[in-house]
Amino acid sequence: MSENFGTNEPWTCTCGTQNTGKFCISCGKPRLVGSAQPSPTSWRCECGTENTGKFCITCGKPRPGQGAPASPDNRPGAAGTPGTPAPVTPPPASPMPEMQPPKPAKKETNPALLAVGITLAVFLIGGGIAAGVYYGMGGFGPKTEKTETTQPTASDTAKPAENTEEKKADPEPAKTEQKMAPGSPITYEDLKLGDTEVGVGPDVLKQKNGNPISQKSADKGATYFKYGHIEANVKNGVADMIATSDTSLSTPRGIHQGSTLQDVTTAYGPNYMKTDYQDLILYEYNASSRDGHAAILRFAVKKSDNTVSYIAIRFAS
Repeated sequence: MSENFGTNEPWTCTCGTQNTGKFCISCGKPRLVGSAQPSPTSWRCECGTENTGKFCITCGKPRPGQGAPASPDNRPGAAGTPGTPAPVTPPPASPMPEMQPPKPAKKETNPALLAVGITLAVFLIGGGIAAGVYYGMGGFGPKTEKTETTQPTASDTAKPAENTEEKKADPEPAKTEQKMAPGSPITYEDLKLGDTEVGVGPDVLKQKNGNPISQKSADKGATYFKYGHIEANVKNGVADMIATSDTSLSTPRGIHQGSTLQDVTTAYGPNYMKTDYQDLILYEYNASSRDGHAAILRFAVKKSDNTVSYIAIRFAS
């Protein structure tokens, strides 16, 4: 059987596809002699090619109204049949490009505004530093320190005077407002109750505390004076003992009647002598008076609640 290469007459392949070329557009088999068929009605594909078969000879699209091509597994001449080429598959459609969000416009800084901002910041910072230095060096007038004053109140808790050797009267000491630091060494500045210091004379006692509420004779020619908030034992013109049980009167380190034992040891440290006395425990610190006399600073603490019952300062006997 010879091939017919000189005619364009339509022919039907064994797979059932109508063709006009030399090979079947469905299965690729060559045209056989004597297979010419009456010319079917021609149709134009979407790609613009004029066709007469079931599929476009240019792009392979099926003829309108013809339906989808047979499945590769069951149509004649499908792939897998010996000597039969695989059907032509249209190329896949290109994926849509991914949309990117628009980039924000870059803001430009105005050089003039930037220069003004830097100048203002330098001015403010420099002004603050200058003001701090000025204040620190005492600007705007001298600084004053706040001092606390207390009013005397009546007290009926006089304590017995201590016996001491005869001492000569000393001149009135200069008044000081110094606040002693907690835990620092005890000096004559600690030997005061309010602004009354041990070792002063009767005139100073009266000047500091007013007229005595009462007075009575004590041992060895001494006189015991009771003022509104302090008691004093005067011997040979010198107050060799002062004491208080009034909450309004405190030591230079802030200890007063009602302060706790913890307050005492925090202010004066742990180097004390401890004596058990009836319902009290006496905590005593050694010191020296302004003129060099050995002195004792006593805190009488109640056993019941560890608070100060009274404070006494005296020359050591």
